[in-house]
Amino acid sequence: MHSRQATVAASIIVMFLTSMATLTMAPPQSVKADYSSSFYTQHEPIVIDGDSGFTSANGVTGGSGTASNPYIIDGWNISSSGCCSSVPGISINNTSAYFVIRNVYLRIWGSPGISIRMGNVANGVVQDSQSQTYRWGLILDSSRNVLVSRYTVTHDMSAISSDNITFADNSVDSIQVASSANVIITGNELLVNAYGCGACVDHSSNITVSNNHGLFCDCTGVGVYYSDHVTVTANDVQGEAGVVVLSSSLVAIMDNRISNSPYGAIILYSCSDVSVQKNQVMSFSNSLDGIVEITGCKSVDVSGNTVTTTYTAYGFSLDLKVTLSNTTTIEDNTLSNSTVALDISASSDMAIDENNIQYNGQGIVMNDTMNIRAFHNNFINNKLQAEDTYSTQNVWDNGYPSGGNFWSDYTGTDNCSGPQQDTCPSPDGVGDSPYTFNNNQDNYPLMQTFQIPGGPPQDFSITSNPNLITLYSGETGNSTIMVSPLNGFTDTVTLTLSTSTVNLSCSLFPTTISGGSGTSTLSCTGSTSKVEATYLATVTGTADGLSRSTGVNYVVKLTPTSTEYVLSWEGYDWDGGGEETIALNGQFIASLPTTDSPQNGGAWADFSLNITSFIVQGTNTLTFTHADWDCGVSDNVQNLQITNDGSLVYGDSTSLPLSCTQSLSYTFTV
Repeated sequence: MHSRQATVAASIIVMFLTSMATLTMAPPQSVKADYSSSFYTQHEPIVIDGDSGFTSANGVTGGSGTASNPYIIDGWNISSSGCCSSVPGISINNTSAYFVIRNVYLRIWGSPGISIRMGNVANGVVQDSQSQTYRWGLILDSSRNVLVSRYTVTHDMSAISSDNITFADNSVDSIQVASSANVIITGNELLVNAYGCGACVDHSSNITVSNNHGLFCDCTGVGVYYSDHVTVTANDVQGEAGVVVLSSSLVAIMDNRISNSPYGAIILYSCSDVSVQKNQVMSFSNSLDGIVEITGCKSVDVSGNTVTTTYTAYGFSLDLKVTLSNTTTIEDNTLSNSTVALDISASSDMAIDENNIQYNGQGIVMNDTMNIRAFHNNFINNKLQAEDTYSTQNVWDNGYPSGGNFWSDYTGTDNCSGPQQDTCPSPDGVGDSPYTFNNNQDNYPLMQTFQIPGGPPQDFSITSNPNLITLYSGETGNSTIMVSPLNGFTDTVTLTLSTSTVNLSCSLFPTTISGGSGTSTLSCTGSTSKVEATYLATVTGTADGLSRSTGVNYVVKLTPTSTEYVLSWEGYDWDGGGEETIALNGQFIASLPTTDSPQNGGAWADFSLNITSFIVQGTNTLTFTHADWDCGVSDNVQNLQITNDGSLVYGDSTSLPLSCTQSLSYTFTV
C-alpha cells in the first residue's frame, strides 16, 4: 500500500499486534457509573484452576459441570476498590468442564484491567453480563468451544490461539482474534472507541464476520491480516478505513454497507483469491487513493458492487483503483460521481465487463497495462469516457456480433451490419464506425445501453440528507434530495412534494433531474403551539412508470422565551475524576470532576453546566449519583441553582449528602 492507506493500515496492524502480544495499554479511563450494578451481590475475584475449582466459595451457584447441567456462576458484582489490580475479575484455567457465566457485573481497575480471562478451557459460556473495565472485558487464550453472547463491554474482547469460538450479539468496542480458527463474530454492536479496528483478524483461519453494526470509529472497521478462509458479510461499516485485507487469501467481502470511510472503504494489499461482491459503498474521499483499492493482488473478483463518492476533501476522488495486480475480474459494478471511476496501472490479464460507469470526471483510465479486455460496459456522461496509454494487447470490445460498450457521446449511426459493417441497409444495434478515444478504440460500439442478462432493470434511487431535522417554530431547515441512477438509468426524473400537515410549509428546487442523477433542495418552515411536534415532508420522484420516495421528518419545538439554562452548585469533597454523575430527564450530562482534583478534597468547590439542550417544557428531573468505586466516603451538594439568562428558575441551598447508597434528585418546572 503505497500511499495514505498504507500508513493507516500499517499503523493499525502495529497497534493490533502490539496489543495482542503485551495486553498493556494506557492508564484507566473514567467510565460512567452503571446504575444497575447495585442489583448484584458483591463477591471477591473468582479464581478457578482445574475442574476441582468449581466450588461455591469460587462463586458457583449451581450445576455439576456436564453438558446438560453446567456449572453456573450467576449474579455477582466483582469490582476492585482501587487502581491497578493485577487479578482478573474471573479467571478460569485448565478445565474441560461445562460452565456458564451469566448476570455478572465486573469492574476491575488494572494495568490493564481484565474482567474475565480463560486459559486452556473448553465448553464455556459468557452471557447477559456487563464489564466496565479498562481494557479487557474478556481474554480467551488456548481455549475452545466458547460462546460469548449479550455481553456489554466498555472496551475490548480477544481470542488468542483458540478454536470454535462464537461472539454473538454483544456490545463492545472491538473484538480481536489472533492465531485462531473457526471463529464467528456476528450480530455485535461494535462501538466508536474501537482500538485499531472494530473486528480484527490476524494469522487466523475459517473466520466469519457477519451482521455486525455500529462499526464507526477513527480506525479500521474490519481488519484481516495474514489470514485465510475469511468471510466478511452483511456488516454496516463506517470506520476511517472500512475493510482492510493484508497478505491474506480466500477472503470474501460480500453484501456489506460501507459509508463515510475517508481513507478507503475496501483496501486489498498483497492478497490472492479474494471476492468483493454486492457491497454498497457510499463514501467521501480524504485522499488521492481509491475508495476501493487493490494493490499487489491476484485472482480478485470485484462484482455487483455500487460505489459512489458523496464528498471529496481535496477536490479529487477515485472509486476503484487497481495497481500491480493481475487476473482480476471487474464485472456488474456501478461506479459514479467521482473524479475517476476506475484507474488501472501496471496490471495485466483482466476482464472489465457489464459495468455502469456514469457521471464521473473520467470513466476508465489505464496506464502501463497488458491483456485487458473491456466490453459490455455503459459509459454514461463522463467528461472523459476512457483513456488507455502505454498498453499492450488491450481490447475494448468482444468482437462481432457480441459488440463493445455503450458510449453516451457516440455520434455514429447504425445502418449496416456484419464484422466489417458493410452489409447495408441492415442495422444491428452496433455502430457502423468505431468509437475512438485516447490511444485506443471500440470497434463495435453499442447503440443502446447494455442490459445485463438476468440482471436488474434500469432504475433510480432517491435519498435525503439529513432525514431528521430539529428546529424551533418559525425556523427553516434544509435537506438535500439526491437522485442516483441504477443499472444504467439515464432518464429525467420529475420530483413532487407533499407534507403531512398545514403546519409545515415547504418548497423544492429544482423539480426535475436530468439524466437520472442530481440533487434538489427541500426547504421547510415549521410551526407549532405544542411543546413538540413531528411532521413529515415526502419527496417523490417519477420516471417511465417508476416511482421512488424519500421522507424527511421535521421535529418542531415551541420557541423558548430564552435559550440558555445554566445549572450551578457547590460540591464538597468532589476530588476523584468522574466520581459524580449528573443526569437530566434520564439523559447523561457529565461525570465530574473531569480529572482527579486533589485540591477539592475536604473542601467546597464551585461547578456549573450549560443544560439548555437537555431541558424539556414541563417537569424536569435532575439527578446526582456517586460512583460505586468510591463508597468509603460521602460527598455533599449545596446552593444548587438553575437560571435562565440570569433569572432564577429553581434553587435549593440545603447541604445534602451524596454517596453510593444515597443519590440526589431535584424536580423543577419550565
